[in-house]
Amino acid sequence: MKKIISTFMLLILSAFAVASAEAVDDVAKVVALKGNVFIERPQGQVQAKVKDDVLLNDTVSTREESKTKILFIDDSVLTLGEKSKLVVKEFISSKDDRGKSVYNLLDGKIRTIVGRTNFEVHTPNVVVAARGTNFYVETGMKNNLHYSTVVCFEGVVDIKSIDASVKGTVILTPGMMLKVTEHQQNMPQPEKSTVSVLSATYLDSSTKTQDTGAPTMTQAQAIADTLSNVTAPPIPQQPPPPPPPASNAPANTTPVKINITFP
Repeated sequence: MKKIISTFMLLILSAFAVASAEAVDDVAKVVALKGNVFIERPQGQVQAKVKDDVLLNDTVSTREESKTKILFIDDSVLTLGEKSKLVVKEFISSKDDRGKSVYNLLDGKIRTIVGRTNFEVHTPNVVVAARGTNFYVETGMKNNLHYSTVVCFEGVVDIKSIDASVKGTVILTPGMMLKVTEHQQNMPQPEKSTVSVLSATYLDSSTKTQDTGAPTMTQAQAIADTLSNVTAPPIPQQPPPPPPPASNAPANTTPVKINITFP
C-alpha cells in the first residue's frame, strides 16, 4: 500500500513539474522595427510587421539599414542590428528559475536585456550564457574565420568555446569585452570594452521605444497599438488673406458754390 501511495505522489509531482515548466510555441512579439525585417518558417518567409508573433524555431533576419526589437514572454528584450540572422532554438517557459531560452546568432549583431529565464546565445564559435543581465554579441567572418565579440553592460556573462577541445570559461563583468576567433587553442583574456554598439542596436524615437529597460507584455501591446495607429496630421486650413488697408488719400470732390442771402 505504501508503495502505491509513493508511486501516486511521484506521478503528481512529475505532472506539476511539467505544468510549471513547458515548451511553448508562441514566444514573443515584434514591438518595433525599422527597414526590412523578415520571419522565416517552414511554410515560407514573410515580411515582419509590428505586433507580429515570433514562434519557436523561427528565423528572424534583417536587411541593410534595418533593425528590430522583440519582446519575449519571459520579459527578455532582443534588439537585432542590421544584416543579422537569429534563430529561436529553444524556449521553455517557467514561473520559477527552471525556464531556459537558447538563440542561435548565425550572423550580425544583437543586444539583449535578459528576463527571468536562463539565457544562452550560440554563435558559430562560442556559447554566451547569462541571467538577468544586459549584453551585446556580434559574430561574422574575418579572414575566412568565424569571430565573436561579446560586451557586458550589466550583470555577469559566461563565455565558452563551441570547440570542446578549448577548455575553460571566461567571465565578463560590466565594462569588459572578449573577442574569440575560430581555431584559437585557448580562450583569450577579457579586456576593457572599446566597442561602440549603441548605433548598431538602437531604435530611434520614431519607433516609440528605448533601450533603457524591458517593457512588460502590456506595455509592448500598447507600443504596438500606438505604432499601428499612427496617421499623418491633418493639413491646417490657410486663413483668408486680410482685406487691403483703407486709403488715407482724400476722396475726389466737386466744389459747390452756395449763395446765402440774409434779410
